[in-house]
Amino acid sequence: MLVIIKSLINVIIAILSILVFLDSLLSYFVSEQNGFRRFMGKILNPIYQPIRRLIPPLAGIDFTPLIAIILLQVLDAILIALLSLIG
Repeated sequence: MLVIIKSLINVIIAILSILVFLDSLLSYFVSEQNGFRRFMGKILNPIYQPIRRLIPPLAGIDFTPLIAIILLQVLDAILIALLSLIG
């Protein structure tokens, strides 16, 4: 059972990381008014907002996606380690 939970956590974190990467890449080419970008915004803004409150864009460069990916990977490692301790 724990193997399934670990795999599910890994998949969810991987999907979120890919969405963050795609969102940052698409921000150069596609308007925020695009339907797909708005959909991704609904998913990613809850992750982005706390980071942006702590670290606003510096000199016009938004490091939020980079920080979000790092935090997602750290969260993944912590959750997997905690689950490993349980079982």
